[in-house]
Amino acid sequence: MTEALLIVESPTKVKTLTKYLGKDYKVLASMGHIKDLPKTKMGVDIEHGFKPEYHVIEGKKKVIQRIKKAAEKSRVIYLAPDPDREGEAIAWHIAQELEENRDRVFRVLFNEITRKGVEDGLKNVQNLDPHKYESQQARRILDRLVGYELSPLLWKKVKRGLSAGRVQSVALRIIVDREKGIFAFVPIEYWKITCDLCKASDETAAFRALVTQADGKKLEIPDARSAEKIRTDLKGATFAVAGVKEQQRRRNPPPPFITSRLQQEATRKLYLSAKKVMQIAQSLYEGVEIGSEGAVGLITYMRTDSTRLAADAVEECRRHIVRSFGEGALPPAPNVYPQKKTAQGAHEAIRPTSMEFPPERVRQYLSEDQAQVYTMIWNRFVACQMKPAVYHETKVTIRTGGTPVYQLEVVGSSLAFEGWLSAEPDAKPVPVAKKEKEGDEEGEGDEEGKGEDETRLSHLPALAERDPLTLCGQGAQAMQKFTKPPPRFTEGSLIKELEEKGIGRPSTYATIISTIVDRQYVRKFKYRLFPTPLGEIVVNRLVQHFPEVMDVEFTARMEESLDQIESKTASSMEILTDFYKPFHRNIEEALKTMKAGIGPEEYRNSCASGAAAGLFGPIEVEPQCPRCGKKMVLKSGRFGFFLSCPDYPRCKESLPPYSGSRCPMPGCDGDIVEIKLKNPTKGRGRRTFYGCSKYGDNGCKFTIWDTPVRKKCPACGGESMVIKKEKGGARLVCLNEACKHTQEIPL
Repeated sequence: MTEALLIVESPTKVKTLTKYLGKDYKVLASMGHIKDLPKTKMGVDIEHGFKPEYHVIEGKKKVIQRIKKAAEKSRVIYLAPDPDREGEAIAWHIAQELEENRDRVFRVLFNEITRKGVEDGLKNVQNLDPHKYESQQARRILDRLVGYELSPLLWKKVKRGLSAGRVQSVALRIIVDREKGIFAFVPIEYWKITCDLCKASDETAAFRALVTQADGKKLEIPDARSAEKIRTDLKGATFAVAGVKEQQRRRNPPPPFITSRLQQEATRKLYLSAKKVMQIAQSLYEGVEIGSEGAVGLITYMRTDSTRLAADAVEECRRHIVRSFGEGALPPAPNVYPQKKTAQGAHEAIRPTSMEFPPERVRQYLSEDQAQVYTMIWNRFVACQMKPAVYHETKVTIRTGGTPVYQLEVVGSSLAFEGWLSAEPDAKPVPVAKKEKEGDEEGEGDEEGKGEDETRLSHLPALAERDPLTLCGQGAQAMQKFTKPPPRFTEGSLIKELEEKGIGRPSTYATIISTIVDRQYVRKFKYRLFPTPLGEIVVNRLVQHFPEVMDVEFTARMEESLDQIESKTASSMEILTDFYKPFHRNIEEALKTMKAGIGPEEYRNSCASGAAAGLFGPIEVEPQCPRCGKKMVLKSGRFGFFLSCPDYPRCKESLPPYSGSRCPMPGCDGDIVEIKLKNPTKGRGRRTFYGCSKYGDNGCKFTIWDTPVRKKCPACGGESMVIKKEKGGARLVCLNEACKHTQEIPL
């Protein structure tokens, strides 16, 4: 018994750790969890203190045997799964299988898979943490109770095959509530007026100013008539500079990445799914082959909500800043960022493990996605330890002569000192005079949904108080605007919402999103998350019968309670008991009172069905099922659209697509149908188009490439419109040649 046994959960780590530990250590992988609750039953004994029934996962018996055999020959056994609750559960279950060797079993935490990180971990071995394990187990039991009691209810009352989860259902509700807000949103008209002005002595230096006040009061322009009156006043007015205010504004560097912010930035900038981002980060943490260096862990542990940075890493970063950007970019002392109260202080933020591996050096050894994610992490770590960027800002106030007195404003800004922006070149520019939290998602309109002013400039001509100005260029211009509805969530903005509301934890965000997409409660289109009609109906039923479980604040409090188990301030038994008793009563009541099935009206009236306007099926159409007589529904399948009986799977009748619309050609009584090309072009050539059912050599010649939907035109009453997909969205266009009414489908 001479060698030490080190057990990790991932086989990828084995090679990296073996390189650092040498022949005195044997490194094995558990291949993830070795035990879990059974798949075929609940596996929780509710009557005996919610005792879980763990089973060895199928295929893991050989793994356990290999670990036991190696443990018998080892003088000491180190359990080194990931340093989080999930890793603690894996370690705990391995320790149970090694009960006879328990006095030789120790827990090891590796925050980074580097030589230093491994040595530090082995110097600070510890015992398994029962409170951390109990916290994870309570979460698992709670999720199992909800899933195994709610899912059968949905099978029976809504649709066979559905499932529900404690956190995923609340996330789905957030998406559905946003869709309802968009659906109910009523745009409000307003107008803006700008003036192209220049100095009377120099007509070449023109700029555009926004009219903001009339006689000292904020200007609100509700309609075209009011706008035209103001524009007429301005045409005959005189203009002079009333004030020039200059100031410097600092833009502080953003904090280093935590899990949620990395996911937000990567989904927004790299167009990766949150799940993909975490897979890439996991591979960078576990180790990548870097030429003669061998396997190297390039980043610290990637599931963290802590902004803490190790002192030696910060010092190494500061030396890099001096070498790369000069002394002027370095603040006098390291930048320190505030921690959230729920942050696990033992963890660090996500950062490179060593400044010896800049992106340009390792890029050739990484995939394109790995290189992009690693570059983001590197740039953010360097930027967070640099000086703020400084903008020189000039705000000019202009007033007119006569009555009423109009006030105009224009703001100019120039970058006086790059600071941290030189390390993060793709950082979004900040709108002038607009305060925002660093690292936030891209701006999506102000509180009123009115967007940003068009009069924020990067350069202004030299102006002084009392300088006379004159209209030039396009003079006074009136622009009609409408308030905008709240935007649909992207994966990044949903993660931000979940984080702010306390729903889920760093390790769960990606799983939450992938789960509701996989269950077809949500679909992604142009990177936006749309609830499906089924998703909305499930949410409506659950909110009606389980208001507490679906309550955002209740779910956030439950997350805090589960965290408190780890900190020894709460009992898992009390938390599970307090939750389960009222929840089970609601289940029993819902079995009696919840409406069964999905009626056509409930489906048609869902905002998710109407707002997407046919982008996703199913949509009810006119043809009747030839077998049972029910109206067919349009569904999207693996090979495109098709018509299906709504009584599926009892009735499995299906037909080719049919729009339910009459041909718009005069004198033709045919229907618009999908037509397949007999000899489609190779490669990406289109295989289908839409045309008249009487299309042929001697028939109607009407054809169209765009997808028709059974939706009445609000302008002419025509019974069919088509979806024209375009960059950044889609539009509905009336098929009536004399009308051609068009309306945007907001994405």
